Amino acid sequence: MKRLGIRRKTLVTLLGVAVPSLLAFSALIIGSIALILQQNASRQVSSLAERSATSLAEMVGRSQATLTTMATSPEVEDYLAALASGDHARLAETLRRLERTFLGWQKLDPTIQAIRLIDPAGNVLVKIKEGEIVPATGPTRPPFSLPAVHSVAGRDFFQAALRLPRHGVLISNLERGKIEEEETFCPAMVRFATPLTGPDNSRVGVLVVNVWGEQAGRLINRLIAEDEGSAFLVERNPADPQRNGIYLFHRDETCEFGDQTGSRRTIFDDYPREITSAWLNHDRGIAGDPRTKDILAHAYYSPYGLRDRGWVVVVNARRDFFLGPLTTIGRRTALWAGVVLILALAASLFFARSLTRPIQDVVEGIRRMEKNTAERIPEGSQDEIGFLAGEINRMADAIQHNAEEQLRVEEHIRDTEKLASIGEMAAGLAHELNTPLGNIKALAILARKGIERGECDRQSLAGDLDDIVDQAGKCSGIITGLLSFARRSEARPTPRDPASLMGEAMALVRMRAEKKAVRLTCNDPGRLPSLLVDGDQLPGLCQHPAERNRCRAGRKSKHDASSAGGRGADRFPGQRQRHRHGTPGPDLRPLFHHQGGGPGDRPRPFGELRHYQRHGRKHHGGVATRRGRLLHGLPAGGRGERSMSRVIVVDDDPLACRILTRMLGPDHQVVAFGNGEEALAHFRQYGAEIVLSDLKMPRLGGMELLARVKEINP
Repeated sequence: MKRLGIRRKTLVTLLGVAVPSLLAFSALIIGSIALILQQNASRQVSSLAERSATSLAEMVGRSQATLTTMATSPEVEDYLAALASGDHARLAETLRRLERTFLGWQKLDPTIQAIRLIDPAGNVLVKIKEGEIVPATGPTRPPFSLPAVHSVAGRDFFQAALRLPRHGVLISNLERGKIEEEETFCPAMVRFATPLTGPDNSRVGVLVVNVWGEQAGRLINRLIAEDEGSAFLVERNPADPQRNGIYLFHRDETCEFGDQTGSRRTIFDDYPREITSAWLNHDRGIAGDPRTKDILAHAYYSPYGLRDRGWVVVVNARRDFFLGPLTTIGRRTALWAGVVLILALAASLFFARSLTRPIQDVVEGIRRMEKNTAERIPEGSQDEIGFLAGEINRMADAIQHNAEEQLRVEEHIRDTEKLASIGEMAAGLAHELNTPLGNIKALAILARKGIERGECDRQSLAGDLDDIVDQAGKCSGIITGLLSFARRSEARPTPRDPASLMGEAMALVRMRAEKKAVRLTCNDPGRLPSLLVDGDQLPGLCQHPAERNRCRAGRKSKHDASSAGGRGADRFPGQRQRHRHGTPGPDLRPLFHHQGGGPGDRPRPFGELRHYQRHGRKHHGGVATRRGRLLHGLPAGGRGERSMSRVIVVDDDPLACRILTRMLGPDHQVVAFGNGEEALAHFRQYGAEIVLSDLKMPRLGGMELLARVKEINP
């Protein structure tokens, strides 16, 4: 027995809800924590960068204060007084005292790399470098005729310092120094210079202090630990493309001062353009590296007081460090999610079992009811499932009662429909019997007239009597078929032709079908093997299916007479004709009629007529010709009698043609044809005043024939 899939569906549904919910909740928690951690890290990194820029400003401020203090010291004042006195010996003594004073200054401040005193001509008169006095061993030079250490007269930095105002301070680029005649560079440093002014306000020299740049490097490296990230100092100087974006300090020393070392390495080689553009255009900012997801914070400081020239402190915080706690949180979240998932699975199994067991009982009860309609489902529980079982039981009782009632009603309907069918067929029977009875009456009238006129010989009278017997036999066959259809009888199978059986069955319901605008068609399959069937009961089986197959059908009557130019010529297919008394005309074929274009209908051969001709029977003026298979020709008067109307009779029933020809022959020129095509060809060549045609013929129907006649002669 197939088991229900509710348990599996319930489990899948609950898991389908629980698992995505847990995943979404976990992702939300992890994402929120990651965002919080990133925001906190961003604030910390940004604060580090700003504090570093502040420390650089303090370092530069201390160096400037040291230079200003030196320039206003008593020793420098004595030097200026000696220059003003012009005493050469006093000036030399003053320079020696300055050397000792500058040496003491350097020992007190380890950030000072060198101190130099330069005369207005660029001669270095005093130089203290890295704790030692550099003696002036060079030749004496103007303007003071004193020996010099070396000359810096051509240096741009010296010339710019001479042009400074009184107590002004000039700060150089942060760069590596280089001594003449040496290939290696000194460590990075910054030069601070201020002009010395005499009593007459003239420039008498320049005092220069070199400050070690490594102090700034230590400050940068202390900002963040190596495992947490990195920090570096970058120069902003768009006016000098060689220095713009170079690294001033970096943990990787090979990338520092690329303009001097020849490496040419800049921040543009290591970071995206949108990030470096922010560093070189904004004083503060924080961004994320799109490649590594690291946090990059920067702060700008300019010792020159310019917005387009200065130093940028950059702190790079590694994502792995500031999101490190996220890994632990993720593991714990996954652990709790697994616990919740297991609990949800257990709850779903319990719920599915408690739900599916009662439903399974209901299903099994329904299956028992399928085998035995008296079975009912036990109503054990008082919940919704028990209520459902009770409703199913009540529905089964109602269905069983309705089924029994339906069987009784259907039996009654079958009897009623059969009686109704017999009643409807009675109308068709009256119409169908009218046709052969009319033929019998017409033959009898013609025979009597012939006897009265003495024009009827024994052979012609015998032929008319044979036709009367034939028509009476048709009436008998119609009544016999109706009785066979109406009676209840045991099956008596006999070999029958399938095509003739279908023709008879469809003829039984033709009129009823045409009243409901249903057209019955049956394609001729050729010769088929005989079937062992009950020919009397088979038509009854075909009646009801034939009624239900509806399609379009043109409404037709037995005959339609049209006079050229008369009112009858205005009728077209589908129009209903009316009798004088206003009742609808017979616009449908008779119920058992043997003519028409429906299934089983075939054109009647003209052998019967030729049989009469071969035996010398008189046809009252009719002749037979090859052209158009003319059944009856012109009357004895011949074609010269123009006063007689020309009448074309078209019918595929030879007897109908003979009767109409004999009735109209004395007063009209009658030409009869067995199909519409031959009649149309004759009319097209010779014309006629009256065309009397059957409606349903196998090759060209009457309405279509009359329509073509009107086209030829409106």
